Amino acid sequence: MLSHKDILHNFCRTIRRANLHVNFSEGFNPHERIYFGNPTSLGQQSLCEYVAIDSEEKAGIFLQKFNQKAAGTKIILSKNVANNPNFAHIIVANEFEMTMQGIENYSELVGEIAVNKNYILKYKNGKEVSTADKILSHNLSQNKFIFTCKCGMDTLKADELAGMLNAECGMRNVGYSLIKTAQFYMQNNKLKNVDELF
Repeated sequence: MLSHKDILHNFCRTIRRANLHVNFSEGFNPHERIYFGNPTSLGQQSLCEYVAIDSEEKAGIFLQKFNQKAAGTKIILSKNVANNPNFAHIIVANEFEMTMQGIENYSELVGEIAVNKNYILKYKNGKEVSTADKILSHNLSQNKFIFTCKCGMDTLKADELAGMLNAECGMRNVGYSLIKTAQFYMQNNKLKNVDELF
């Protein structure tokens, strides 16, 4: 399990091992110009993390050299862009896929959690949040609960929601998996997949 900071350090080490040129910031304490989106929770699986790296290398060559030296974290797709898209600022929502055997049998409970403003999720740190104003969409099918929730300053911790759902359904000993599958930005009051930026 890697924290957000560990992932950044891992990227920097891999870049050095691959002998890739990355531009540095100016000033008293220069650092590599590597810009990630919002941090993913510790231990959270993800298929859709985005990073902007200020480099003169061509995107395809960067990907190839990086992946040859990578230990664990791999770049799936790379593109050359003129400017830093500032992922941490533009990403407003994440989509998650929770897989839990029999979750479709609890559609009433899942619907209640997703739309009832009086439904409160209590985080492990004691903070309480309403789930209804944080869940933007949801879909329930056989063994899967797919939901899109706000992120950034107005976030809903998907791992805490999944754990609460697991407990509320009385399935603590069944277990579940949770994977971040997409990230979104807002354009003309509509959610757009970040992939569409490229």
